[in-house]
Amino acid sequence: MIPAPRDATAVERVPLVTNRSRVARARDELVEAVGDALPG
Repeated sequence: MIPAPRDATAVERVPLVTNRSRVARARDELVEAVGDALPG
């Protein structure tokens, strides 16, 4: 019974990391877009 939750977290951990990197990348792109739109 104990290995089951560990497998679940191990499987969930990979998509979490990819989602975080995608969010960070999208946020950086958004910051750059807003920075380009702002004067100065």
